[in-house]
Amino acid sequence: MINLPNGFCPEGIARGTGTKIYVSSMADGCLWCADLRTGRGKLLVPPVPGTQATGLDVERGRIWAACGNMGGAAVYRESTGECLATYDFGGGFIDGVTATKKAVFFTDSEKAKVYCVEFGRNGSLPGQSGVRALLLPGGLGDPTACNTGIVAAWAGKLIVVQARTGRLYCFDPRAGMAAQISTCGVSVSNGDGLLLEGRTLYVVRNRNNVIAKFRLNERLTRATPVDVIRDRDLDEPSAVVSFGSSLYAVNARLSVPATPDTTYCVVRVRD
Repeated sequence: MINLPNGFCPEGIARGTGTKIYVSSMADGCLWCADLRTGRGKLLVPPVPGTQATGLDVERGRIWAACGNMGGAAVYRESTGECLATYDFGGGFIDGVTATKKAVFFTDSEKAKVYCVEFGRNGSLPGQSGVRALLLPGGLGDPTACNTGIVAAWAGKLIVVQARTGRLYCFDPRAGMAAQISTCGVSVSNGDGLLLEGRTLYVVRNRNNVIAKFRLNERLTRATPVDVIRDRDLDEPSAVVSFGSSLYAVNARLSVPATPDTTYCVVRVRD
């Protein structure tokens, strides 16, 4: 177990270089860096009152943070925590984030959109002009469904989970097409963070205190249930990463009043 600072209000988690992980704070936008081997941690990005950080992903030595009700995103240098760029999406609540080789994609849990920040030449960070808002088709475009977690799959496609409907969708941002992924009758309601390892998809179901494990087919039309991971230390987890043969979930403790003394942690669970 890795303890976070009291009152941290965590939301996102991402694997960094080596054994590092990063955890985001909804309380003040700060980022915490910890070592999975030692459990020791420190502040990487300082708090800024009135800001939020939600979903996280890491690419090319940069940490991408969705910024919740601020309606945009921020990018930090992984080694120093220096802020490299910020982007305004004009969004409602920017929640999930996933990076590919060409772009970074963000979900908006209040609007039927996915926001895309396209890299410049050689992966350089673009200006605000590099932001595109992608309208979502069909059931994925239901603004009441609460699109939360997002993860990059293969063939340029993305997987999105809807917390309220309990559905998974495959979205092709190039074609602007989306199709529901069959979960063989298994609900993923309260779905939050997503993790994709090969063809194994993990769906964190926060208020259910479980991590649902599925096997995806090649066409991304079916997710076959494999397991439901439970652990007594899970306390409304919001996101998960893997390291070795274990999963590390951040406990958001959504039902617990957030006070300066509320305790939070990252827990290790079996895969």
